Amino acid sequence: MRNATDVVIVGAGIIGLATARELLNRYPSLHLRIVEKESRIATHQTGRNSGVIHSGIYYAPGSLKAQLCVEGSRAMMQYCDEHGIPYERCGKVIVATDPSELDRLQNIFERGQANGVRGLEMIGPERLRELEPYVTGIKAIYSPHTGITDFVKVAHVYAHNIQQRGGEIITGCKVTAFSNKEGRTLLLCTLLRTNAVNAQAEIEARYVITCG
Repeated sequence: MRNATDVVIVGAGIIGLATARELLNRYPSLHLRIVEKESRIATHQTGRNSGVIHSGIYYAPGSLKAQLCVEGSRAMMQYCDEHGIPYERCGKVIVATDPSELDRLQNIFERGQANGVRGLEMIGPERLRELEPYVTGIKAIYSPHTGITDFVKVAHVYAHNIQQRGGEIITGCKVTAFSNKEGRTLLLCTLLRTNAVNAQAEIEARYVITCG
């Protein structure tokens, strides 16, 4: 197999899939492929995390990370609503267990407020026990808009969106080398086959984005 394409994305985890989806949203005529060494998508970090939709409490106010986390939390829950992906806005408590932690707790609270995180509350022991009966603390931050979801399910919906827009996802395709060819990138790939001899393939691309 040797085929020319506009963009190849290496890695079909949630980052590679989200990148592909956004590119096809912006450039619908783009010829795009994702290559993934595993036999299915989202098998590594995407499928092995805590599933938290973070609200953006911790990051430095004004930073791009803080901005994207706050906006991304809202966008992810909206995306789940639009596509029927289960999620839970379960909330989160950040707890100080002794007085030495109170200054740090206050700093986190102020960061969250500066970042525009919705609904943050500073709560005492009684309210903390109502929310989390098995937690003991002297003070806590309550973040009601922190959530959880299954990011493997999110990744599969991304993949479906990509394929609907003409993108191609090739699993069992391990990239082993890159080389330049007249201003384009040549990817040497091993096609991994169960109970068969692995085959070699080359894919030629104008641009390569590595998300592995």
